[in-house]
Amino acid sequence: LCFVKSERNYSNFQLTSKRILSLNKLSELEEKLPSNFLRVHRSYIVNTDFIDGLEGRSILIREHQIPVSESYYNKLQQHINQL
Repeated sequence: LCFVKSERNYSNFQLTSKRILSLNKLSELEEKLPSNFLRVHRSYIVNTDFIDGLEGRSILIREHQIPVSESYYNKLQQHINQL
């Protein structure tokens, strides 16, 4: 699992080779996912093991560019510094 994107009341799970749509809210998933998953935007939770790089306020995971909102940016920086 690379990341999860919110699609209203659904969650779009991006796996390495396919996507799965599920009837889950992102806020519910955030509580259940292990510590290597980090909320970086109101619409995204990323698996930090799959981060290929940072470009400004965006995370690069494979061919995807995921925005990082200002409210989650410091949390992301702290997580990266702990690695």
